[in-house]
Amino acid sequence: MKLNKEWKWKTINKRFLLQWSMAYIISALCALIILVANSYHAVKILHEQQEYTNNIQLEITRIRMDRNIKNLREIALKEGRSSLVKDIAETDIVDAKSRWNAYLLTNELSTEFRTLEQGENYYLYFPQSDLMVSETYYSDSKTYYTMDMSEYGYSYEEFREIIGGKYNSTQVFQPVNSMTGSTRYLIFVRPVSGIKKNAGSANAVLIFDLKELMQVSDWLLDSKLLIFNRNTKEIISSDVLTDDFTEKLPVLLIKQDGNNDTSFQLNDQMVSYIPSENENWDFLVVSKSTNMSSQISTIKRTLLLLMVLYAVITVFIIALDYRKNYSKIQNIMQALETNAGDMGDEAKSKDAYAYIDSGIRKLVKNNQQNFNMLELQRSAIQREMFRQLISSRDASRMFDRELFTKSGITIEESMKGCLLSYSIETDGTLIKNLDLMKFILRNVTEEMLHKEDLEYVLFPSEEAEVMFLIWEKTEISKNELIETVSLIQKNVREFMEANSDFQYKSALSGSHHGISGIYRENAEIQVIRELQKYENIKDCDYKNINMLPKDTLLEYPADKENQLLYSIRHGDIGASENVIEEILNLNKSNYLSSEAKQFLISKIMTTILREARVFSADSVVVMKQKKVIEATKSDDIDAMLDAILDFSKTICEKITNASKEKIKSEKSVQYQKIKDYIDANYQDPELNVNAIAEAFRTSASSLSKYFKSMNGDTLNRYITNIRLCKAREMIFTDASLEEISMECGFGSQRTFLRVFKAYEGVTPSQYKELNKREGYRLYENI
Repeated sequence: MKLNKEWKWKTINKRFLLQWSMAYIISALCALIILVANSYHAVKILHEQQEYTNNIQLEITRIRMDRNIKNLREIALKEGRSSLVKDIAETDIVDAKSRWNAYLLTNELSTEFRTLEQGENYYLYFPQSDLMVSETYYSDSKTYYTMDMSEYGYSYEEFREIIGGKYNSTQVFQPVNSMTGSTRYLIFVRPVSGIKKNAGSANAVLIFDLKELMQVSDWLLDSKLLIFNRNTKEIISSDVLTDDFTEKLPVLLIKQDGNNDTSFQLNDQMVSYIPSENENWDFLVVSKSTNMSSQISTIKRTLLLLMVLYAVITVFIIALDYRKNYSKIQNIMQALETNAGDMGDEAKSKDAYAYIDSGIRKLVKNNQQNFNMLELQRSAIQREMFRQLISSRDASRMFDRELFTKSGITIEESMKGCLLSYSIETDGTLIKNLDLMKFILRNVTEEMLHKEDLEYVLFPSEEAEVMFLIWEKTEISKNELIETVSLIQKNVREFMEANSDFQYKSALSGSHHGISGIYRENAEIQVIRELQKYENIKDCDYKNINMLPKDTLLEYPADKENQLLYSIRHGDIGASENVIEEILNLNKSNYLSSEAKQFLISKIMTTILREARVFSADSVVVMKQKKVIEATKSDDIDAMLDAILDFSKTICEKITNASKEKIKSEKSVQYQKIKDYIDANYQDPELNVNAIAEAFRTSASSLSKYFKSMNGDTLNRYITNIRLCKAREMIFTDASLEEISMECGFGSQRTFLRVFKAYEGVTPSQYKELNKREGYRLYENI
């Protein structure tokens, strides 16, 4: 009998292990098949990706080259209409007139070339007078070559021959570096149109650096860049080509006409091409096909290695699990036999999984009664613990922390929590549906608490009450927690009114720290319950019946201060009065004391005097200032307003009269024109001393000395102050830092941040945040 039982155990275990290992083997085979299929798919994708990459990179190259050719054509066409170009082209000697024309042409080109790509060099060359002009200076070709092009490596004679030729259309040349033999630079030449043939000629010249273009993409560094002229059948290449390649390429390109395929093989190289949009040229990139083959071979070898490695690992895992799990599975089955009782020969005749499943089901069934009893004990302990927490101030010290955790109360003492309680109004008709209503209230609230990512525990409570202890997972402010739970309280009310006729009242406590705060939170709930007995309040928050008086704060926003400064500076009486009234209106709701009112009026008067230091000793101003001080002692806000408005009006009139006196003199008129010019053009990043001097036809040094003698400050600092004043106003709008920097003439966000930090001591974001929160507490300021 014993031998028969052991034989049955071995049969069950072997059957299980066979089934388990077969699952491993089948999954391994499926994985290997998928791996092989994916390897072929990856090779196909690599081919497509390489072709796609070639087309994208070639399109980028074409756009860059065509843009330069287009620029060269536009220069040739535009300058052909220039009278300066025609005059210089007709001159065969370099005299004073031609030099003057060349100087004017340089200024003209500096404006026109400003929009062209940086890094490319554009010139105008006049062969008849050997005069070469760019956007920066002019000279003869020899001087130009010595200064700018001698380091390029090609000879002056070759350079002069290329740019001095007579051409009917755009031509491209590739001079050879005499020292290295490389062909790094391309020279594009196009005749300037609109010049009579018998009156000389002019050529537009572009010198293009192939190395710079090749460095745009790592892909181009391993390839050759070619230009094929379909008119002359000439090939320009970034590297040396074989004679065989040079002979076959034009033939294959012509055969490709009308074919949608833009790539083909030539010898062992892949050729991709795209036609130019501006000239009858083709741009080509030649790369070695062996690079692609090498990558494909590497992928295949890697995938083969992975398949072998996967097979070895699979066999190793099967063997390891066989050794490790055999005895454990046997122990599980024997333990089930011992604890769940004899399950009969029918259960043992099944596979091992079925045997284990039957045994566990029987074991769970046998232990269900014990589990229910443990759950009742846990509920009783939790109910008693909650009763102690709400009835005793020091109850949190009576229980071990681990007991709270097991009951689901994981709130730390540093965190804030609150109680949300629902009290169901029961009568003869609703008592039957009490459990249903508690179920609905509990589930609706729990769903909303989950959405807000709040922690909670449902406390055992009275029969007609549902109570939640709620806290945040992380430390947050008191108001944020209460506002979130209050919103949940409101949403539950809307849901219940829309979907049921049940009547209930809800109460939300304030927030207190940790478990020890539950006692106070329950006390606040009881206060709300007493209030709800006498007043018809369905949903009540403790904070709404325990509001503290509002703090007495002064509000003097930085944007209002800037507006007041600006209006006083320009002597605008109406604008200054409006700003002062707005500042006082902001503070009317803050119930300011007499000391606070005096402090506010003093702040406004200080701001006004900042723009009127020159009049501080004036007898009228001194008298008006004394009247403001006397008005502040009366505690009459209307009298204070009248006095400060009269003071600002006097200052504005003084500033206006002083400005009129200065404008009467010629020197003051010029000074005012400069200030008006700055006010009209401060948004231009190019506005500086040199630009203003050029506009007023004077030297920069004379202009700087004149402005400082009139203003007392340097011209550059004045321009910066104007821009910063406008920027401080825009900071309080919705404009981004980039928009502010461009609108105020700083040219870039980086320059704006550097200048603003240097003058203000803080960044624009810090300046905005500091002034947003600027509220002056009375006794701190006093």
